[in-house]
Amino acid sequence: MTVYSSNPWIDFYRNIGYLTYAIVRTDPDMPVQKIKVIKRDLIKVWHGMDNNMEIVDPDAYSQIEFIFNWLFSYQLSARYAFDAFSDYVQKHPGLLTEGLKQQIIQHAEALAVKVHGHSPLTEQIVSDLATALEDNKV
Repeated sequence: MTVYSSNPWIDFYRNIGYLTYAIVRTDPDMPVQKIKVIKRDLIKVWHGMDNNMEIVDPDAYSQIEFIFNWLFSYQLSARYAFDAFSDYVQKHPGLLTEGLKQQIIQHAEALAVKVHGHSPLTEQIVSDLATALEDNKV
């Protein structure tokens, strides 16, 4: 599902939805009920990341939940969601400044720790994300 908006921040937060889902579903054994219970808290991890961004649409955060719910309803894989996020990153090199990339990594790590604790799985998620973002040259 690739839908583009004329507002780049709407698309950005949609793709943060893909990343959020990928982080959560990296552990395929996580009970569905647990995901439902913690979903809102997981999405809130991303709030505050936009301190230096000019978001025109105040509903941008709702895009995270919209995409997360769509992926969840179809039980798509973490790999599918991560690849969608990586594709977005590669197609929009000018949007992601070095500072924004660092914020994405910090927020993703906080999310991964919240879901999976400090573990090799968390380290792998953050490493894969850092590689995807590093490959995106401004």
